[in-house]
Amino acid sequence: MLRPRQWEEELLMAHELIYAKLPKRTQTVLNLPLKERDKLIREREKLLAEKEKAKKA
Repeated sequence: MLRPRQWEEELLMAHELIYAKLPKRTQTVLNLPLKERDKLIREREKLLAEKEKAKKA
């Protein structure tokens, strides 16, 4: 049985392990302030939607 502090440490280590495996671009985006990150994601989604629309046309 793990104590709450041990669970917290396990989850933190798992988070760090997964984060380290992410591509550098993804890590950079995740490190942005929340508003900037949301703006970047919205812009990217819009660009991809435009490309998809042009592809269908």
